[in-house]
Amino acid sequence: MENNLVDQDVVDINIELHNKRHRNAPSENMVRLVQWFFKIPGRVLDYGCGDGSNMEFLLSAGYTADGIDITDNAIARVENRLKEYSGWTAKVLRPEDEKLPYDDNVFDFILCNQVVYYLGSEERVKRLLIEFQRVLKPTGKLIITAMSRFNDGATRGVPLGDNVYEWEMGPVGKKIKVYIFRDEKHIRETMNMFNITEVGYMDNYYCGVGGHHWVILAENKV
Repeated sequence: MENNLVDQDVVDINIELHNKRHRNAPSENMVRLVQWFFKIPGRVLDYGCGDGSNMEFLLSAGYTADGIDITDNAIARVENRLKEYSGWTAKVLRPEDEKLPYDDNVFDFILCNQVVYYLGSEERVKRLLIEFQRVLKPTGKLIITAMSRFNDGATRGVPLGDNVYEWEMGPVGKKIKVYIFRDEKHIRETMNMFNITEVGYMDNYYCGVGGHHWVILAENKV
């Protein structure tokens, strides 16, 4: 049984990824979603905060932001990026961790952008969702984006069963296991601990890369 929330193979790959990928602006989709769904500032957890570009936007919009990622170099980038700001924390989630390092019912919002599929198994995904439910306040809001079956992770990946695919990440040229949500029914069944407000999608195809992702908007159950 996988009790941990982090795959060590993903840690190793993300170290390489952060050394090659640099972002200077927040995700345009996340800016829209935060403004349209979260609407009012509060305390938000940016799960998989990367280099802190989304956190910087959240702080500038009046939110208190807690970022967490799985590599020390990602958190170092966050600390360097946000050194002129206040009202934020940044933590590393280790492979041995079985829980998120936060108390119950502390967040008004959780943002999880293009991260959850890296967990690589349904068991890890469900464990993370249970943790999201624990740390999110009653009626707190959650935004998750996740790979669909139309994403390159599935269309070019090798199916391993149980909605898991082996996929080669272009930026680092290494294979990784990704967990795919098949359809809206699959999403609602997996996330039945939340009230799902909407299941939408965002899509792109350029430079030979297909990036179809589900956009899941949900609220914690009272």
